[in-house]
Amino acid sequence: MDGSSLKLSSNCKSYTDSLSVLVTGTASLKEKPGLAGECLAPVALPAVWSCQRNAYEKPDEVTENMMRFAALDHFDKMGCQGFNVADLNLNFNTTVIGTKNPEKSAKEMAETGTASNCHVMGNAFDINDSFMTMKSTCYNTGDYVDERGQTVRNYNIPFTSSIISCDSSDDAWPQLQEDGRKTAAYLAEKAGLRPKNVEDLSCTFSLLAQGLA
Repeated sequence: MDGSSLKLSSNCKSYTDSLSVLVTGTASLKEKPGLAGECLAPVALPAVWSCQRNAYEKPDEVTENMMRFAALDHFDKMGCQGFNVADLNLNFNTTVIGTKNPEKSAKEMAETGTASNCHVMGNAFDINDSFMTMKSTCYNTGDYVDERGQTVRNYNIPFTSSIISCDSSDDAWPQLQEDGRKTAAYLAEKAGLRPKNVEDLSCTFSLLAQGLA
């Protein structure tokens, strides 16, 4: 597979959609009996331009599915047949190339108490523009690394975060969830338990009007 050929995600439906993320990565087949030769080697995925508007650290569902099926088609043409998309291991890398609402780091959000959408186009946060507070309660379904560098596992410790959101629209919700999860992971690390993988945090989210939070 030619990882250097650029493709356009189907989430870029209109000429008014702006490119936001360049997605690259690799694909490999999960090991199964009889799998050998070239079928064992990872391949580079074709680079894809995505027009997603949030959660820029990974491809959105539309783009990921497009890349999954492209990888499966490639392996099929190599003669690695009898597999489906569930048999793929994929690793993605994203490069943000231009967005109106850049993501803030977990540290920035925890320290300011505000979500990424409260910093539109670099504008300073104005408390008068905010109207909702998002609360996140997360449990780690994977491993932690403690202060001694030891891997530990504890599914029963909740970590919570509370950040102000300046946008509660449906379009903003995926990024808000990502902000809440990342902030909870940061606070867990501050408490001495760093989640190995932020995606392993299972979280519940609630949006409350300010004054009720």
